[in-house]
Amino acid sequence: MRRGAPPIVAALALLAALGGCGALRGSPADVATLPDGPYVTEVAVAADHYLTAELEVGGARRRFLIDTGAAFSLIDDDVAASLGLVSVGEQPMIDFSGVRRDVDAVRIPSLRLGSLEVLEVGAAVIDMSGFDATQCEPIAGLIGMNVLRGAIELDVSGGWLRLASSMSLLAARAGGVTIKAYPPSYLLHLPPPTRTLAPTPVTVDTGSPGAITVTKAMARRLATGPRLRRDVLSQSLNSARPRRERHDLFLWPDATLAGLELEGVRVEVAGSATIGLAVLRSFVMRVDREAQTLTFWADPSRPPPRGLEGLGVWIAAEGEAGRVRSVTRGSPASAAGLRLGEPVVSLDGARLAEMTGQARCTALRDLHKKEQVRVGVRRAGAVVEVALTRRTMLAPPR
Repeated sequence: MRRGAPPIVAALALLAALGGCGALRGSPADVATLPDGPYVTEVAVAADHYLTAELEVGGARRRFLIDTGAAFSLIDDDVAASLGLVSVGEQPMIDFSGVRRDVDAVRIPSLRLGSLEVLEVGAAVIDMSGFDATQCEPIAGLIGMNVLRGAIELDVSGGWLRLASSMSLLAARAGGVTIKAYPPSYLLHLPPPTRTLAPTPVTVDTGSPGAITVTKAMARRLATGPRLRRDVLSQSLNSARPRRERHDLFLWPDATLAGLELEGVRVEVAGSATIGLAVLRSFVMRVDREAQTLTFWADPSRPPPRGLEGLGVWIAAEGEAGRVRSVTRGSPASAAGLRLGEPVVSLDGARLAEMTGQARCTALRDLHKKEQVRVGVRRAGAVVEVALTRRTMLAPPR
């Protein structure tokens, strides 16, 4: 595997153009054999950045991403090689920028999620090292909707995922907001919040660590207040060279989204429409694929994040240093003069090169939680320290 390769930032969006219309049905990675009889299993999940679970494959426990926005599963190329998996055909993949690549598909003989054994799991083979660098632990693969069938119950903040062959096997829950899934597909789609010529459903996407994303067409039709612009260095599946992108940020207006009250939650304009982990942390969610419904129970102790505050910068690990991969205009980072693409060599005077790989990764991953930080960047052969103080960039509604 190319462990030094830049992260594939958009790889979690693999299926947007293919999955929704059912074009993946019958493709090499879109298979898995679940038990014929009734089953219920509970799996511990964590959400440090992505939603992950420790599963058993090839006689070993390995960390996988759990992605309700993926039509099929993935496996890291090194893990596939170590398990002796051979190609059973090619699987098309598409990223957020519309770049397509055909990759090998394999069948994982056995995958255990808690007490549930799933056989002959189809998976596309890709380099997952970009996810290692963001999650700060080795990621063996991704579990998509070819495995997450039947009934699903997820409590992100509670740290568990239940899978059952039928909703009747899960304990009854009172109340909740139930929405019809739209259209029927392998992905968990909801009706779009706006009416457009080409409707784009909203995907309930545990593979997205953010809050809400919408397409440009949706953003134009939403009555929103102030907007900020975020400059991003983004990666596509087929190119090692990052490309500059500009994404608008704003707050969700006074309108329900799939029946959920999300006024003031951060929205980013992207290539697809999703409800991500930052929102799903505030709910228990059930998915009944037989009835094609999703039900949400709000937890009053964990309200969705409203408004936008922070440092306005994302720094990704790159070798023994870091690199500025995103700067929000009008943020502390922008006002202090941090530039997109700059190499970062220290945080609060501590040199990144002198940290362990785990410590360096964690420090960069959790940078957004800090109230204040001094970022050391290399400019013209010298190290310049830039002081940042967290502040509100878009105020939530009162």
